[in-house]
Amino acid sequence: MNTVAMISKLEQIRSLVDECLGGLRSGEEQQGLAAEGDPQESKLERTQSSNEIDLGKPVRPFMKNYDRLSGTRKFVLLLAWVSKGDLEKQVSLSEVVALWSGMKGMLGMDFNRKFSTEAKDKDWVESKKHGFYNLRPSWGDVLKSRA
Repeated sequence: MNTVAMISKLEQIRSLVDECLGGLRSGEEQQGLAAEGDPQESKLERTQSSNEIDLGKPVRPFMKNYDRLSGTRKFVLLLAWVSKGDLEKQVSLSEVVALWSGMKGMLGMDFNRKFSTEAKDKDWVESKKHGFYNLRPSWGDVLKSRA
């Protein structure tokens, strides 16, 4: 099995696990068993609930949900998907560009380096090391209106 096929299978597994954990959490909350601030709650679950963004979906359906956003906002969401919402994870620009290139038709545009610059200007991402980006706490604002 090649690497791409293995990654695809692992993403499917992750999606199923996230769905099962979400169902279990919902059941606990309905029964009043889930304590607020549960230390076992994962970063991914906290990110999803606070931003209502499902980072466990496979990349193409995930990005298809946001096809009407600007290129800058798409860049931030793709970075969020790769890092699974982890603010500390450094993601290489080349990884984001490679994913973008594979979905160029669906995203409706070529990747442009100005997307990463604008995202930094809006404090949605930062670059501590040349060619690598990580999310900033305000990254979830990409889904808010431009008011």
